[in-house]
Amino acid sequence: MKHRKKQKKNTNYWKLPPLFARLYSIGLIFAAIAFVYALTPSLIPRDGVLQWVVAGVSAVATYSLYAWGIGLWKWLWFPYYHSNIWAYIGYALSAIIVIYGLSQATDWQNSVYFSAWLDPVESVRPYTILFVSIWVFLWVVWVGRIFWKIVLLWAYKWEKVLPLRASLIISFFLVSYIFWSIGNGVFVQSFFAFIDRSSQQVDALIPITQEAPENPLMTWSESSLIAWNTLGSKGRDFISWVTQAEEFEYFFPDEIFLEPLRVYAGLNSAETLEERAQLFLEEMIRVEAFSRSTLVLVTPTWTGWIDPKSIKTLELLLRGDVATVGVQYSYLPSWLTLLSDYEAGEESARKIFEVVYTYWSSLPSDERPELYLHGLSLGSRYSENSSDVWDIIADPYNGALWVGPTYGNTLWNRFTRQRNEESSYSSPTYWDDSLVRFFTQFGTSADISRDWGIFRILYFQHPSDAVTFFSPQSFWRAPKWMSEEFPPDISSELRFIPVVTFFQLLTDNFTATSTRAWHGHTYATKDYFTAWYRLLEPTGISEERYLEIYDYFLNKKDNEEN
Repeated sequence: MKHRKKQKKNTNYWKLPPLFARLYSIGLIFAAIAFVYALTPSLIPRDGVLQWVVAGVSAVATYSLYAWGIGLWKWLWFPYYHSNIWAYIGYALSAIIVIYGLSQATDWQNSVYFSAWLDPVESVRPYTILFVSIWVFLWVVWVGRIFWKIVLLWAYKWEKVLPLRASLIISFFLVSYIFWSIGNGVFVQSFFAFIDRSSQQVDALIPITQEAPENPLMTWSESSLIAWNTLGSKGRDFISWVTQAEEFEYFFPDEIFLEPLRVYAGLNSAETLEERAQLFLEEMIRVEAFSRSTLVLVTPTWTGWIDPKSIKTLELLLRGDVATVGVQYSYLPSWLTLLSDYEAGEESARKIFEVVYTYWSSLPSDERPELYLHGLSLGSRYSENSSDVWDIIADPYNGALWVGPTYGNTLWNRFTRQRNEESSYSSPTYWDDSLVRFFTQFGTSADISRDWGIFRILYFQHPSDAVTFFSPQSFWRAPKWMSEEFPPDISSELRFIPVVTFFQLLTDNFTATSTRAWHGHTYATKDYFTAWYRLLEPTGISEERYLEIYDYFLNKKDNEEN
């Protein structure tokens, strides 16, 4: 009987207090510490709105971990004591910690602005950060209490046939599954479907301001196999912004140049991927893309976007003797594509490469162009996965330029992990520098005087680019690059804090393109110019001429970079 009474008493540990009951004071102190550390520097400058997002989420995540820890403690039937006096002391201490953090927030952010070569801000709106973060914190805590109350209600019903702790476990996983199914199936998938339809409709409504090319050898002229209005706005931009004769004459006066070729297929150019790939190849053959000295297969990013700075510098370096080709795979931004339909982009990249490579490899080796792959951001990830080494080992293509690779890039991860011991994580060297080289805006650690091998890969990345250097493991351990000396584009005040650093880097990942060129995920004209020059090593351009053109791009104003 005594044992049964004791078990009944322990059952009361799981009786949920009212939804608006006071918070755990110790948990609130941890949350306040997380809130303050979330205001400290990360990789990308953050305004007031982003500050409260990171600070609020970091605080509520830390508090939730403490609350779940207390729940586990009670589940194990360990004693738990509560004192009103210590609770009020905890509340007061939390307030002091938060006030201190808000007083330092502007200085912390300005250290990031300085590293990004931006003018300092007068204020990061600390009061906005505080009040909105509190609202987010309380709302999430309230939702968590609703979740836990449902778990307890079901567990108490099953207690008649099951031991209490067993019923708690079953109830917890069942309610978690229901919440996840509702959230993922009803909200998340519906959201992705809505965004996809909306993006497609918005793209279709964008007025076609560009006129289709008149030259019959240009893609999407009247003689083209692909209709101009099927390209989407990004595809039409890509075709229309081809390098003009005046630009060649400015950089290479009195030199012979060709009109560059560009080929592009939109999602609406054909109904299926197979039809789109075949139509794309036929258009390449029609415009004689395989007759140029260099052929670059680009995997787009975003809604089919190809960075014009990259292709323009490529065409300038090769004096127009190049064909650049690409196929759209999505209407969604890259991060939504990655979350909702990753396979579509990879399938498209593989199919397009297979069709182009099969035809290219069937040509005589002395009559075909050099073939290079290219991609930015998620495009680099799809481009990496577009071919298997065993499929091309007998007749490899010439190389690849992958810019701003994502932290999930397979080859990038392999080369970085297996880098030479003396090299850094943000600027590694690999083996003897004949296969792969890494460049940043500050140069490279590789020996560029060494000859390339028969196959070459060049990565261009910014150390401050969270798209590249985000780490899911930063929730509990510091990324490897944080143990090294920071490059100039990273604030020296950046510190690793469990949980907080994860949310900081995750936010930086989504906002990495919001900063100026040469920082984060925004790549400047000079970056692409350097990358293509070091990869292709074009003939007819001396090192002195390269430096002259580089200085020109280096001195361009920021608003001219896009």
